Amino acid sequence: QWRGVGLDICDLELRMKILFIFTFYLVSAYSGGGVRIKCKYEEEHKTNNKYFCKGESTPCADQIKTGAKHTWVHEGRFSLYDNTIFWVVMRSLTVEDSGTYQCGVDIERWIDVYIPTVEMKVKAGEFSSLLLFFIILPLPTLFITLLNYLLSTIQNIKHELTDSQFMITQVWDSSVYLSKYIHLLAFISMIDFP
Repeated sequence: QWRGVGLDICDLELRMKILFIFTFYLVSAYSGGGVRIKCKYEEEHKTNNKYFCKGESTPCADQIKTGAKHTWVHEGRFSLYDNTIFWVVMRSLTVEDSGTYQCGVDIERWIDVYIPTVEMKVKAGEFSSLLLFFIILPLPTLFITLLNYLLSTIQNIKHELTDSQFMITQVWDSSVYLSKYIHLLAFISMIDFP
């Protein structure tokens, strides 16, 4: 009996190590932007509390934790929604947010389950220089520059990493700013210059 238990434990440890190798992601984000993180977990854990924490060690420091289902829970700059999978949204990112994060399932009287590990790098000052375009560039150049910026932004910072365990989608780093700039461009085009 003990030998069988030992084999089960070894098998569990092996599977955990393999899971760690294939669910470690590097994410680049920008100061002032945000990320949305999607974590999948086993069906047996659907009633457990879910949390998102920062740190490489276990346990790590909870950023947000909830047992609520089918509703968004907000805590500071973090939001979490659990509905057979759970989503975490981080807003107003700063350089200090760089580091290692984990999605966790709270298991009472046992070791918590940590599903993907995320290494996040937040870069500063990406959008401040963009504001200068409206001051120093003529309208046609501004439009071309903005379009080039949008295309490079989509290629460089929009990651959709889909996995059986995990998906990260970076959001609104460009879309919110683009929306504001397009409205501004529309406003400028309506003005009759002398």
